[in-house]
Order: sequence, then C-alpha cells, then structure tokens
Amino acid sequence: MKISKSCSPRLNLEEVNPHLRGEWKTIKEKPHPVHPTEIRTSISPSSAVGLNTTSALANYATEAAYALCEITLRSCLLRTNLNWIVSFIMKFLAALVSILALAAPAFADYCYSEIVDACGVKQSTNLNNCTAQYGAVHVVQFDLQSYANAHITRSFQYLLMSTHFGSYEKNREGFGKLYRKLSDTAWEKSIDLIKHNAKRGGSMNFATRKNLTGKLIEKEANMYELDELQSLARALDIEKGLAEDAHHIHAEVTRRRENFHDAELSSYLEEHFVHRQADTIRDLAGHFNDLKSLIENPSSGSLAVFLFDEYLQKI
Repeated sequence: MKISKSCSPRLNLEEVNPHLRGEWKTIKEKPHPVHPTEIRTSISPSSAVGLNTTSALANYATEAAYALCEITLRSCLLRTNLNWIVSFIMKFLAALVSILALAAPAFADYCYSEIVDACGVKQSTNLNNCTAQYGAVHVVQFDLQSYANAHITRSFQYLLMSTHFGSYEKNREGFGKLYRKLSDTAWEKSIDLIKHNAKRGGSMNFATRKNLTGKLIEKEANMYELDELQSLARALDIEKGLAEDAHHIHAEVTRRRENFHDAELSSYLEEHFVHRQADTIRDLAGHFNDLKSLIENPSSGSLAVFLFDEYLQKI
C-alpha cells in the first residue's frame, strides 16, 4: 500500500529550539554527513546556554513528533482505505452499467444512434428516425392519406346530393338537410384525420387514392341526381365503405402484422370514426326501410315522401 508524501513526519529543529535560528543555516549548507563536533563548534556560547536549558523540551518535542507521525500515518491509512473502497464501488457501478447496456436491445434504428453518427467524423443530416413516428403509424401512412382523401371526396358528393334536393324542382329540404349534414361531417373528419396524422409524424398527400380511383369517380358522376329512396341507398353504401376502410386500418395496427401494433391509433379510430359510423349507418338504414315501407302503396307514395321529408327537417 502506497503512502503519500504528506503522511511522512518532518521535525523542524528551529521549532524545537528557537535559539538555533540563524545558526542552523551554516550547518545545512555543509555536505552530509556532519560530525556532531561541527554542530557544537558552530553554535555560539549564548546559544549553547539556551540549548542546555531546552534539552528537556527537545526530548519532549521528539516524542510528540513521533506520536504525531503515528497519528498522521493511521489517518493516511484510513484515508487510503476509504479511497480504495470508493474506487471499488465506482468500478462496480461502471461494470453494472456496462452489463445493462449489453443486455438492452440494439438502438441502431433510433434517433440517438443517428445523432451519434451525425456528430462523428462524417457529418450527416439524414435523420429519418428523429420524428414523432412510433408504433405502426408509418406502416399505414398510405391508408391514412387515402382515408382522409376519401372523406374529402365523399363530402363533395354529399354536397352535390344536398344541392340536388334543395333545388326548386325537387324541393326536398329535409333530404337536403340530411346530406348537407353528412357532407359537413365528412369534411370535418378529413381535417381531423389530417391533423392527427401530422401529430403522429406523418405527412399528407392529397393525390393518394386507394379505392376511389379516377375511373370510379367518373363512373359515379351520374349517381347524384337520384330520387329519395335511391339517394338513401347511395348514402348507406358510402358510409359502409368508409366504415370498412376504418376497420381495415384498425386491423393493420392491431397485430394483423406480428411486428406492428399501435394502440393509440386504434383507439383514435374507434373513438372518432368506428362508433360514429355505426350510428350513422343505423340511421340511414332505418330511413331507407321506413321510406320503402311508406311508398309501397302507389296511391299514397307522393304523400308519404312529402311527410317523410317533413320528418327529416325536424330531426
């Protein structure tokens, strides 16, 4: 065990005998070893008298110096033991942290690793993982974009249907109100979906289409100027299609793919789309079956449609 230099005692003769101040300088400059006679001859008579009178003090000071040396030595040993214990604890903690780091999963695909690589010798600004994306939202980006665009398209289709029934020729304000409400809801849901996708680190591409292709939209161009019963059937099909799309996205983020799961996105779809769409589909199906049963009698069909339109204005 190594003892520091500060632990070695040093006896100062000038402190033991004040009369030796000044005379000790000439002795210190002589080469060692120094014979005792040389020390005696270098001391003046007045200092010799003082030396005789303080011999007892010198002996006492020597014993005190040895006692002080022993205390200092033990203190240094205790301090050395404490330093060794602290050093051992620090090494143990460092080894424990290293073991935990090795047991943790690899972080090659995470933001921290990319930052470390970018701050190294080779500078890089391609930090794809330093975004708000996590879970499985990146897997269904195309589906989310297409779903938002589908709501926008359906909103305009509902608006055309509302305009058709609100014209002076049709004069069905109840049906116009129903489809205008569905148009506003689809528009609001598209905006909400775009915001949520951006919150999760995604982006929006308004050209993305999954089911609503250009050919299908062109085919449906003449499906807005319909009569009352046909328009209800058309609205029911639209809502069922939107609900099926929501179920598809929900399934994709609920472990249909083994390595991907997103509880937040599935909860969002359930709260803002799935439950509301179930109520909307139930209402439209009820409207369709009620109107169908009312117009079965040809003689009272026109009156039944008028009364049903009045009913739609009040709900």
